[in-house]
Amino acid sequence: MEGLKVKAFKNGYTGGKEAAGTAQKIINEIRPFDVLIIPFLGNCAVTRNIDLKGANVYGVDINPDVIRAWREEGFEFIELIEGVGWDITSQLLATQDLSRKRVCIYCDPSYRMSAIKSDRAPYRFTMTDEEHLIFLECAELWSFQANVDVIISHYPDELYDSRLKNWRKIKFKSTTRQGSALEHLYMSYDHEDGVLQDYRFVGDDKHERYNLKHRAAKNLVSKLERLEVRKRQAMIHYLKKYLENEFGN
Repeated sequence: MEGLKVKAFKNGYTGGKEAAGTAQKIINEIRPFDVLIIPFLGNCAVTRNIDLKGANVYGVDINPDVIRAWREEGFEFIELIEGVGWDITSQLLATQDLSRKRVCIYCDPSYRMSAIKSDRAPYRFTMTDEEHLIFLECAELWSFQANVDVIISHYPDELYDSRLKNWRKIKFKSTTRQGSALEHLYMSYDHEDGVLQDYRFVGDDKHERYNLKHRAAKNLVSKLERLEVRKRQAMIHYLKKYLENEFGN
């Protein structure tokens, strides 16, 4: 399912991913999955923009207003659960038959007050430092499962850098209501093969993305079409073999 049309909540969120390019940068790091779990659903621009391709989706949030807003949008394919994100996620991993499925857990928790550098809590349900520790402990346990990818978004923060020091991390700038902010994206997995769930946002800008999607692919197809039929089939055969040997696809 390519890109959901769920309305953004009017009030938004501190650290929300609605800004142009932010959700896309995250999507460009997400490997293929059969199951997507969002422990802190919020407005989740990642869920709204990624191509789900028929995956099972679980959206969890402690805020009943969030669950209600998603239900009002009427997307029946996403199972909405009101509750504590790390508890529900742990239950899903323990009770669902996910051992043979590729699971992606994308976490965008409420940011620590020290990272926000504000005296006023911007969330209705602000996590305490103790809750951040509990969540991080759960995330580490999830990451030990071979079929589970865990991804965490957060502003620069000593606690997250310390607890996730062995995870892969990328940094990028995003635009917020308060101006430009530095985002850290922590991933429990290496991504050397570059295989993605959704390739639509690969490229530094819209022109490069257009060229990748249309011109480069079209030029390759045109070259194949000009070949005599047997040579074309042979080329397709060798290309498949090459991809299998190089990338395991």
